[in-house]
Amino acid sequence: MAVETAVQTPQDVEAMQRLSAAGWGRRSIASELGCSPETVRKYLRQGGWQPYEFAEKTNPRASFSTAMS
Repeated sequence: MAVETAVQTPQDVEAMQRLSAAGWGRRSIASELGCSPETVRKYLRQGGWQPYEFAEKTNPRASFSTAMS
């Protein structure tokens, strides 16, 4: 059983795209790169690697206190 590692680099995603263009299936790509087929699917659908964007945190109490004023 292979140990899965997280895909963390743009180079990994570029490899996914190259292998997909060469006719490889998601399962074969995932096996080759050590990740999940769903990870391959996600990156191929989004068209490449994109950095993770953190959601802006909001303070729910701030809007509540201004509404009560």
